[in-house]
Order: sequence, then C-alpha cells, then structure tokens
Amino acid sequence: LLELADRAYRIGFPMMSDDEYDEILGDDEPTLSDYMDDDLEMAHVVPMLSQKKTYSASEVVKDPKFTRSVATLKLDGFAVSLHYHNGVLLRAMTRGDGSRGHIITNHVLAGVVNVPYILPFNSDMCEGDVIVRGEMVIDKKFSDRMHTARSICVGAFGRKDYVKVVALEPHFFAYDMIGSGCVLYSEVLKKLESAFDVVPY
Repeated sequence: LLELADRAYRIGFPMMSDDEYDEILGDDEPTLSDYMDDDLEMAHVVPMLSQKKTYSASEVVKDPKFTRSVATLKLDGFAVSLHYHNGVLLRAMTRGDGSRGHIITNHVLAGVVNVPYILPFNSDMCEGDVIVRGEMVIDKKFSDRMHTARSICVGAFGRKDYVKVVALEPHFFAYDMIGSGCVLYSEVLKKLESAFDVVPY
C-alpha cells in the first residue's frame, strides 16, 4: 500500500495525506515495486480470452447455451485487467496476447479518474483477490484523419507519457469480474456497479 501511495504521490495524484502515510509507515511493510514497473509484462492470473461476438439476435436465441443472456455494447477501446488485493489496486494490465499483458498501473494512476485506487470499504469486493476487467476508451473527439480514437488511446498507454494520458481523459468501463462469487452474469454487473462505471447493457 505504501509503495502504491508513493508512486501516486510522485506523479502528482496523492491518494492519502502525508500524516496518513507517516502513520502506517513501518519497516515490515511489503514493497509492490516488482508489480508496478511499467516496463514489465506479466502472466494473467486467469487468461483474458477473446469474447464471443454476434451481429444477430437470432444467433443468441438459437444457441441453447444462452438461455439467460445479457447483451452489452461493444466499445471501441482496448481490454484492461485491474487486480485488487484486499480492496487496494495492486496492478493494471493490458490484455496483451491473452496469456501475458503489459503493466500500465502508473498510466491508470495518473490519468484514469474513474478507476478507484481503493474499493469502497462496505463492498464485499474488498476481501482477498478480485480481478476486474473492462474496456479503456477515449472520446472520438481525439481522433484525426490518420488515427482512430482507439489507436491514439493504445499509443498513449504504450508510452510513459502520463501527461498525454491525462489529456486524453480515458474512461474505464467494467464488464467482468474474477472472484465475484456470482452465478449469473447480471449479478456480476450489478456488483460492479457499486464501484465502477459498467459497460452499457
């Protein structure tokens, strides 16, 4: 937690006061530096597989696996995984190849205002490890003749230009959670809504 707070402070977005930091400072506090380096790639705890897409409602109706379906909008961004441990953001990663992703924790801390660093204390998502997955998008107003908004967003998160990330006003929409304890997908979305903006459904 202290390493996370220190990095947030150094990039200009403190998550706690100096007094709060000093109060919990201790020699035995573990470091998260190995997980927060934006030059690293890591394996996903659970692979991020491509979602099944459909362009026709009749395809869903005919498939017996979809007896209880929830339709969500397809957003034009890139997939991101947020790993929380006991309610504190441990790391943020891109989807990558589905097995391994690039760590973008500092980008998220710097410029994604709707991603909570600490989950609400009254939420049952604060216990143990929870992985929230969603889509990172920017407004189409940032696109130009040569680049789509998605490509500009991906490019900004691929560099250590945190000022550029802030300027693009990226927005995160959650669509799934590993470790939710829910049976139905609709229940997952409802639980996510307690702390995140959720993909429209």
